[in-house]
Amino acid sequence: MTAGTVAWTVALTGRPAGTVTISVSPGDASLTVSSSSLTFAPSDWNEARMVTMTAQPDDDDLADAVPLTHEASGGGYDGVTERLTAAVAEPGTPGSRRTARRKRQPAT
Repeated sequence: MTAGTVAWTVALTGRPAGTVTISVSPGDASLTVSSSSLTFAPSDWNEARMVTMTAQPDDDDLADAVPLTHEASGGGYDGVTERLTAAVAEPGTPGSRRTARRKRQPAT
């Protein structure tokens, strides 16, 4: 079984009042991220940060839906949270592979 990866960028919507830290937390040990913490300063707030997520092979042939949370703190972004679901597909036919895909969920 082949592990899959997916990448996306994280960006702020406006200049922060100070340093903003965004924690990136996969909700399952089968997912790893390239960086669990992203930092934005007022001087570089408009430069998006790349995150890569890797889905590790598991022992079943079932697709998984794993939660992934981005939570901001500092710089006026306290309490801003983005929750995603990583849809991890299993190989089902010859030539398919395990892949990770993100689906956006509204923040609560």
